[in-house]
Amino acid sequence: MTFSAIAGRRHVGRVSGNARWACTASALILASPALFATNADLFRPGNGITPLHLLGDGTRAMMVVGYRENFNAHSFDVASLYVRVDDRWEIVPFFDADKEQDQLTTSGGADCVLHDFRLVRQGAHRPLGLVVADRDYGDSFVDVRPVTFRSYELIRNVDSRAGSPTWRFELRSTRVSVKPYCDVGEAFKEERE
Repeated sequence: MTFSAIAGRRHVGRVSGNARWACTASALILASPALFATNADLFRPGNGITPLHLLGDGTRAMMVVGYRENFNAHSFDVASLYVRVDDRWEIVPFFDADKEQDQLTTSGGADCVLHDFRLVRQGAHRPLGLVVADRDYGDSFVDVRPVTFRSYELIRNVDSRAGSPTWRFELRSTRVSVKPYCDVGEAFKEERE
């Protein structure tokens, strides 16, 4: 395993193979509180460029949110994250298993949002987390259905593994809402661990 779950920290010495995997997995379990806990601050940057404290250490970062007009009730937002690494802006992609996405999108209708996200702040000097919420369409945009929350953790490629980005959000957990909702925004407000 070549990714460090403790963002911004450097390895002291080298560990290889299965030992590295065991150390990293242990660090994930010990260092990662629930990303959707009641004491966490959930927020969603609006349209435009929003400076962020993504890494929690003062490194420059930003989210760019653009609106995709559709001229009906189904326009949506597209968001991408960037972090300053040396002299360039690098994209911070999102990984579900081996699937990579370079942007987040929202979707829904005039009455209910079916797909949205929130960034998670768990305290000063800590990296941000990410939660993505999805509700199945069902029979219509206004159906009341369970919402699936996917929580992501910011991971650093400390070993410069070929083919992998410097920083990425990696899926850590999935859970389904206790109650059904029409709008995932309501689920974000109501559902806390």
